[in-house]
Amino acid sequence: MEIREKKQNKVVVAKKSIVSYMRELRSRVSEEKKDVDRFSEQVVSTDRRRGVLNGKYVDRLVVFLKGTGCSIIKKNGGCTCCGFYSISNLGDKIEDSFYIKEIHDIINDQDNKISDFNIVCLYNDGSLLVEEELSFKVLIYMIQTLNSIDSIEKIVIEAKVNDITEEKLKKIREVTDKAFEITVGFESANQKVRELCVNRPFTNESFEKKVELAKAYNISIVPLLMVKPAFLSEIEAVEDFVSSLVYLEKFNLERIDMELPTVVRDTLNYDLWAKGMYKPITFWSVIEILQRRAKLDLKVPLYISPMVYSVEAVDKAGNCDKCNESIYKMFEQYNESGEVSIFDKVDCGCKENWKQMMNETSSINNLEDRVIDVLNELKSNPVNS
Repeated sequence: MEIREKKQNKVVVAKKSIVSYMRELRSRVSEEKKDVDRFSEQVVSTDRRRGVLNGKYVDRLVVFLKGTGCSIIKKNGGCTCCGFYSISNLGDKIEDSFYIKEIHDIINDQDNKISDFNIVCLYNDGSLLVEEELSFKVLIYMIQTLNSIDSIEKIVIEAKVNDITEEKLKKIREVTDKAFEITVGFESANQKVRELCVNRPFTNESFEKKVELAKAYNISIVPLLMVKPAFLSEIEAVEDFVSSLVYLEKFNLERIDMELPTVVRDTLNYDLWAKGMYKPITFWSVIEILQRRAKLDLKVPLYISPMVYSVEAVDKAGNCDKCNESIYKMFEQYNESGEVSIFDKVDCGCKENWKQMMNETSSINNLEDRVIDVLNELKSNPVNS
């Protein structure tokens, strides 16, 4: 009992250490950028991608809206990997009129004609279901506006698990009869990994309730799984991701999204990376995950999200210059076909280094100790010193 209590106390200390570090980091960013003209009269970016609709691969338009700034930043400093806050409005809520203008600008954009897309995704690098970031009445207006366009068959928004309520789901369903999807950052089925490695606090029970609640309104919840968050080794990342896939299988979800990591400035991941204490996942490990998934005969489709974001990365998932491009293209093929056999004959000299990494001892039982030690090291020798 005493050993268990000591372990629980260390987990609490590790959580507090993560929150403290992230709050300090965000405070520094806010101070550095407070006098910068960070607001422009346009969406951050739009991107033409492919997506799944009724089992078919179709064109989708991804819209990165100018964000107020993730509201969770004020509470716990936000996710360890997320650099979107640096290009947001740093928590100052953007006026409703701006977003109303934006949605009409998107519809009237001649470079990406809205009629060319069957799916439209609205992202704000935060949560579209929290009033602090976006007025709910404005979100409803956006959904109504998109609902009136015949070519659009599915509307997608992003939110946090804890922001999903029955009242909001009911109102959304009242204004659109189209397929509707809410993507949520789930990150890992291991709550300790989710809280200590990503700094995202919610329970599996809460996620399960929201999935069932959304199903009652014919709305899909799509969990985003981060592969290799901070503090995990290569083999630990693979095992954690596969375990998460197994956990999620029972919910009969429409899809699971694999989020390949990038390293961007103003994040804990960047500080770790700069000190040689973090490296994004290799493509070999991604292939390993896909192969293990196939052996387990898991049925929920897995989609590998492209590494295209609204902030510039200094590093990202990959192998070596020789094989990166060809394997990355194969991920797109996998998304469309689901055939893991396309990777059977893929090889490169860099694979030997990966095999050595995969032979390392795997144990996240003492993850809290690792987190505390690493953060103490970072505080003693900060990146900017």
